[in-house]
Amino acid sequence: YRFVEHPEAYTLREMYGEGGNLIGATFSDILDREHPDIVHLHTLTGTSLRLMREAKLRGIPTVFTYHTATASCQFGTMMHFAKRQCDGWMDPHRCSICALHGRGLNKPTAWAIGSLPSRFGYWMAKTGLRGRVVTALRFSELVGLRVNSVRAAFSELDHVVAVCKWVRQVLLRNGIASEKLTFCRHGVSVAVPPPEPLAKSSLPLRIAFLGRLTPTKGIDVLINAIRSVPDAPVSLDIFGIEQEDGRLRLALDVISNEDPRISFRPPVPASAVTSTLSAYDLLAVPSQLLETGPLVVLESFAAGVPVIGSRLGGIAELVTHGVNGILVEAASVSAWASAIQQLCLDKELIPRLRSGVRPPRTMREVASEMAKVYERVLAASKSPKDGPPLTIHARELITYRVAR
Repeated sequence: YRFVEHPEAYTLREMYGEGGNLIGATFSDILDREHPDIVHLHTLTGTSLRLMREAKLRGIPTVFTYHTATASCQFGTMMHFAKRQCDGWMDPHRCSICALHGRGLNKPTAWAIGSLPSRFGYWMAKTGLRGRVVTALRFSELVGLRVNSVRAAFSELDHVVAVCKWVRQVLLRNGIASEKLTFCRHGVSVAVPPPEPLAKSSLPLRIAFLGRLTPTKGIDVLINAIRSVPDAPVSLDIFGIEQEDGRLRLALDVISNEDPRISFRPPVPASAVTSTLSAYDLLAVPSQLLETGPLVVLESFAAGVPVIGSRLGGIAELVTHGVNGILVEAASVSAWASAIQQLCLDKELIPRLRSGVRPPRTMREVASEMAKVYERVLAASKSPKDGPPLTIHARELITYRVAR
């Protein structure tokens, strides 16, 4: 079922807190119609706590998979002031200041507004005033509501799935008991036999980028790094997905048009990612935030292609420097340029990295692990469902999506 979350139907307090009655009633109808054994949430939005409590009212256990930093980070990057990796501890005061800074305020202004007492935000709501300035002035109150909502969800969930190591540490730091936490990495939907390792490198070095054209994905860092080494025999194909109003794409087009080695390509369908990557020497993943995968790294490994990526989050967990890829200081254009030059000059490096790539696990393995999680959760439920043992068929799973 697809059901719509109408932001205009809720107050800001409801959106940042438990959610409104409308979304709860809609989800209740679905639960009463389907009688599911388990509700498995894959996001923690402002309405997730309400959905979870509707399931709890019916004795249905709930599971949550932490897929992106937006689950607990107010700016969604898990980068403290966009400079260093955050420890993930949810603190309303600190998170308010960091998120306001991430939205464009300078540090002194962000600190001043983020330090306003929550009761000031409550008073602002009583005035009935609206707008971006009012929302900013209420931010400490709203972030406090969001943090409390996420903490309540963490305490009430029956089980939580972490898809990478840094997520597991964040969850433990924020009070999730280790016994109700499962570590389960992503898998790829199709396993493709990797090509034979090249005997030697061929030039130009062919690099691909697949992803959203947003600053957090670091595409500007990669483009500027290549432009800073004009004589490097390298080509970059950008399979980008435009975001928002396309202004970043327009700016990148202007920059890349000055360098014939850089080309924009149409986005690649999910089913064709691995086969597309197999034609390249490297996948570039210059993310400026903590990824929980990303999945494209695993798809690159499925194609037998090494990765040059940021030394951050899930990328650094999947890529072993000098073995199946190269790790680079995320925001440093000079570091990316130096790494690219090295890859062009050392003719043995790419073949060596390709030989170090191992096929990733598949979604079939992930589904098997999830079936075991479901079985444990049902067995531990206070009112387990009667009936035969649980059998999971991946093609028959029902997905509940909340559309903004």
